[in-house]
Amino acid sequence: DVRVETEVKDKKIFTEGPAVDRNGIVHFTNVPAEKILRWDPARKRLTVFRSNSRQANGLLFDPLGRLLACEGGAGRVTRTDMASGQVEVLADKFNKFPLAAPNDLALLKSGRLFFTSRPGTNDPTKGNPNAVYRLDLDTRLPGGRILHQVLTWPKVHMPNGIVCSPDGKTLYVIEAHPDAKHNRSILAFDLASDGSLSNRRTQVDFYPGRSGDG
Repeated sequence: DVRVETEVKDKKIFTEGPAVDRNGIVHFTNVPAEKILRWDPARKRLTVFRSNSRQANGLLFDPLGRLLACEGGAGRVTRTDMASGQVEVLADKFNKFPLAAPNDLALLKSGRLFFTSRPGTNDPTKGNPNAVYRLDLDTRLPGGRILHQVLTWPKVHMPNGIVCSPDGKTLYVIEAHPDAKHNRSILAFDLASDGSLSNRRTQVDFYPGRSGDG
């Protein structure tokens, strides 16, 4: 194997969210610098795909090659058409409150999208708590989609990374709360065909050590 390294140069650096497009180009985020970067492994070239990324964190390409992004600074999840550059907001509020910073996302073959959101408030009358959301396609509704809050504080403490198993039957969520006596673990849930979750279990418990991430 040949390993090729490149240096990310900026005033602040905290890289996250790698996602690879159809051409093998790696997109990833530098969250505090508010940039989405592109690494071309064939040309060994690092470029800026987007400045003012609104502190984008997790990224994901959908089957049509569109870039999904968790924009933590703007409290929204967006989808970018890579040909036109048009950005569409998929989710930015729930129960009339803005979303807490979206962090990571997982797309199912059905088109359903799960994403994590934190840090939020512990008082749901004042804002949205730390949570996991599910975005469903629904052609009967304006905008063609509906957002569900499927896991919330205190049932989850600090949801971070999220991914679906290849067979689409299990959803995994990483809990990464920095405070003592809070979850630092990988949770697993049975995932039904309607997108509902059941049979919660702790796959890995990292506590009292540091938890995982994406």
